[in-house]
Amino acid sequence: MKTILSSIFIFCALLGSSQTLDIPGCLDPAASNYDSSANVDNGLCCYERWIHVVTSGPCYLSFYSPEIGFIDGQVVDQSAYFCVPYTCLSANLQAYDTMIPFTYQVFESSGELLESGVMFENDYDYFVLNNPDATTGCADPQACNYEPSVTCYDLTSCDYSCLGCTDASAPNYNPNATLSDGSCCSAENFIQFQVGDVDGQPVDWYIVNSAGWSYVARGDSSFCLPDGCYTFYRYGINESVASSISITNYAGLVLYEGSTSAQFPVSFNLAAITGCPDGSACNYNPQANCLDWNLCDYSCFGCTNPSASNFNPVATIDDGSCCTSSYTIESNQSFEWMIWSTTNGFGISGVYPDQSTFCLPDGCYQWAVTNLLSNSPDGSVTWSITQDATGEQLNVQQDLLWMSYNLSNGGVSGCLNPSACNYNPLATCGNAAECTYDCLGCTDPSASNFDPDATINDGTCCYEQWCSVVLNQPGYWYVYSDNGISASGYQDANAGFCMPDGCYALVGYPNEPSLDFSVQVFLG
Repeated sequence: MKTILSSIFIFCALLGSSQTLDIPGCLDPAASNYDSSANVDNGLCCYERWIHVVTSGPCYLSFYSPEIGFIDGQVVDQSAYFCVPYTCLSANLQAYDTMIPFTYQVFESSGELLESGVMFENDYDYFVLNNPDATTGCADPQACNYEPSVTCYDLTSCDYSCLGCTDASAPNYNPNATLSDGSCCSAENFIQFQVGDVDGQPVDWYIVNSAGWSYVARGDSSFCLPDGCYTFYRYGINESVASSISITNYAGLVLYEGSTSAQFPVSFNLAAITGCPDGSACNYNPQANCLDWNLCDYSCFGCTNPSASNFNPVATIDDGSCCTSSYTIESNQSFEWMIWSTTNGFGISGVYPDQSTFCLPDGCYQWAVTNLLSNSPDGSVTWSITQDATGEQLNVQQDLLWMSYNLSNGGVSGCLNPSACNYNPLATCGNAAECTYDCLGCTDPSASNFDPDATINDGTCCYEQWCSVVLNQPGYWYVYSDNGISASGYQDANAGFCMPDGCYALVGYPNEPSLDFSVQVFLG
């Protein structure tokens, strides 16, 4: 009895309830996707073209307009809606699974069928949705059915069957062609390939010419090939099994006759002119159609200045390598070195003491030393570079694995940073290491960090509390507070910060591991 009473009670409660189900949709009658059954606005009212896409499986559909660009794209899993403008639209559909026939239908909001299709092996399809007031058709002037009045271009509608070779004497003459497309081939360049089967199956192959053009085929095929040198390659089934091959032109000239496998490519030539393809080489041949980079000769380039130590009497074109200054390297250890220009592309390298001299053209250079070959107990290398003509010397004791330096040969070295105190607009070789900034600082005497030695105000004047940071070794420091204020710097630069009253944490990091590294902060 309890069960019955309970059931009755629940049943009566359900009968007595008056719930209203929410039906989301567009509530605006002026919209193209107005839903009269909806009672909750979903915010998706469409005031353009509302289309419904129905598919037999998942796919990706996107729309593109020549005037607007990409409009919309989304995954469609059997059903989806799109709000698109009333204009000429190209639609691209990619099916995710084409193992079975894939079907799609596109409907107007009124239910009118706009487009439909079936795909079997091809997982892509293309169609055009036209503005009802537009004219759809082929807008390609090269097509047989070109229509200049078309306002909505459907590239799938273009017909090119009227194009072809209209010369009856050409081997590729097309009797159905009414417009010549310039494809008529001479008998000497129309090449016929007869390739024997392997195990009863046609052979896959391709040819490549020296310029990199390739042609792919299967079994017997013919191509109209430009003059040049070619290589025939086999691939695919039973590559080690030889197949017969005959290569002839339409005039009957045999270019190759024999057999080959994938391991043995076949070469043949068509009126080949062998030459160098590099336009910067001394023997560049613009008429060459059989390109061989190994033939390129650059012996005409070199130093043409008779007063230079590396004068080349054979050179006819100066390549900027004329040596104006020679240098000598001295060191207590063996090491690798390299030097490269920042202005003229020149570069050399060597290993000391095997290469202890070098000569440079005028220019700006970076000199780098790597002491990986050092057998010094302390891992350091002492070396010097001396300019032979002037005796000017650069002396360095290096204890790092790699270090670079600026070297100016025939130029004016200086600081090219306009914000530096010693900016030199006449310098031709910029050297950031020469730049100084000690003239910059706060020039306002009322500021807490006023610098009486500063001559140029750098905008750092502090009107809160100025804190100076001192490191006893090279390193970095970082200060921060719980309210988000932070500052950082390193030894001899940015060695202070301006902070309002509060509590701060200060952290220091030495450049090298150290047991006595310290960071100190001084007020004022």
